[in-house]
Amino acid sequence: MKKHLLLLSLSFLVTSPIVFAEEITPDWQMFHGNAQHTGYADVKGPRSGTLKWKIKAASGEDGSPPPTSIAIGGDGIAYIGSPTKIYAVKKNGNVKWSKKYLNVQGPALSEDGKTVYMAGNNKLIALSTKTGARQWSYKMGDSTLFGPTIGPDGVIYQGSWDGYFYAVKPNGKLKWKYLTAGAVSYPASIGHNGVIYLGAGDAHAGSDPYVYAFKSNGTLKWKYDTGSERSGSPAIDANGLIYVASAPTLYVLNKDGTLAWAAGPNTDGGGEEGGGDEPPGGDDGEQTVQAADDIAGIITPAIAADGTIYIGNSEGIIYAIDPDTHETKWSYATGPNGEGTYGLPSFPVVDKAGAVYFGAMDGKMYALKKDGTLLWSYATGDALAEAAPALGADGTLYFASDDGYVYAINE
Repeated sequence: MKKHLLLLSLSFLVTSPIVFAEEITPDWQMFHGNAQHTGYADVKGPRSGTLKWKIKAASGEDGSPPPTSIAIGGDGIAYIGSPTKIYAVKKNGNVKWSKKYLNVQGPALSEDGKTVYMAGNNKLIALSTKTGARQWSYKMGDSTLFGPTIGPDGVIYQGSWDGYFYAVKPNGKLKWKYLTAGAVSYPASIGHNGVIYLGAGDAHAGSDPYVYAFKSNGTLKWKYDTGSERSGSPAIDANGLIYVASAPTLYVLNKDGTLAWAAGPNTDGGGEEGGGDEPPGGDDGEQTVQAADDIAGIITPAIAADGTIYIGNSEGIIYAIDPDTHETKWSYATGPNGEGTYGLPSFPVVDKAGAVYFGAMDGKMYALKKDGTLLWSYATGDALAEAAPALGADGTLYFASDDGYVYAINE
């Protein structure tokens, strides 16, 4: 009898399935979609500009910060930061959970989708995506303007107005930090080669003309002097070229920190290998593209599947730039706000059909076809000057407006 019981027990152990914790890769993991910050999604975005839902996430009052960039989990949950809370919102617009935190910036998701990271109130914070429960927090020396970037090894990279660029392990322990020449506002980008690229500086918290390149251990590889007071978050294409906006110029850098080409009226600058005094290259004295008097500002460009670069200027015009000829393929002009003020179109994103989506000072979200003709536009209650749109796997477009609402647009 005991022998039969033993055989039954062994049979149960062999045939019973082993249940592992579910891992769901995020649809839109962080600011501008991925660690390379290309703003590209391999989905077809909305064709008609129909409102799916909108939720109030910020006050929308004059001077009040709007909701921040959006991350989207593999289950379609959208994570939204605001001046007072972080929200987890279901596909239908219902709030799954919300937690009170001050000045939440740029939610970003772990590769397995189980953790959402954010910057807020001088801290880097990790929460459970399931419940919103806090897992850990890391104290920084100051606040910041945008949230973190997640590396392929799970390391979280975050800049701060204290001038430090932090690399924090997934358990919340510091891996390394680097003191820049000013403040850090915009997210770092990570190349397919594992190198971390950082555009530094802030107009109010501390200027810094450099674009930095770091090894994963925190060693400085090189830095490039743009001659400007700040640079935006870089975008990295499939060939490893680094596109970084530093008003009034869009710089395109090689992996070794030398200048490949530039768009705009200013190509001054040069590289410093390992932070030394001798530039390995840099200014070629030529103005390859004269797209506008002030291109890019600090807006991260989007890079389409065919390599086309989308970037705007301070007069509300967005440009499509050919990656081979470096010439403008087409341009599209948006309108001013109610006071007649123009400004940079917001961070553009692009879908697999080549349609580009971006907001403008006139309060509209625009969708343009690959050839630059209007697909649709959607009017919100205020400017979309800092909107960083996100595309879900089902093609839904998410974005925030200065009116305090977050919008979801589908077919």
